[in-house]
Amino acid sequence: MANSGQRNGSVSRIDPETLKADKPIEVVGGQVLALTDGEGGVWVAGTGLGRGDRIEVLQLDPSSSAVEGALVRLDRSGLPVRLAAGGGSVWVAQGGMEPGTLVRLDPKERRRLGAPARLAGAPTGVAVGEGAVWVSSGGRGSLVRAELSR
Repeated sequence: MANSGQRNGSVSRIDPETLKADKPIEVVGGQVLALTDGEGGVWVAGTGLGRGDRIEVLQLDPSSSAVEGALVRLDRSGLPVRLAAGGGSVWVAQGGMEPGTLVRLDPKERRRLGAPARLAGAPTGVAVGEGAVWVSSGGRGSLVRAELSR
């Protein structure tokens, strides 16, 4: 298990049996905004290393807690940020500005795949299942389903 939401750019591994947190692992220079696990790692989205105007996504090795490979820098800021991993990709849903966007990342190459998809409103959640990625929007009460085709 992992814990985010700390303003010091760190995450903590939580033992599921004892519910005790290990020493925090510093991962970004700003604030951790979201995290998810899957596709070979724990994925963390946060504000940039000394730059709060960009969102960066990085991968942690779940066994060693080491940062794996390069950061993926997104083209725009846009909060809140939601993450999901599955279907061979890592998905980043961003709001803050109309419209929101859904960005698909290649977890092996650590790069963006294609152009961001525009969303009708600011995303409140993103999940992967049943052969699709799902994005919810609280303001408009919508749920969007996108097929996981490559």
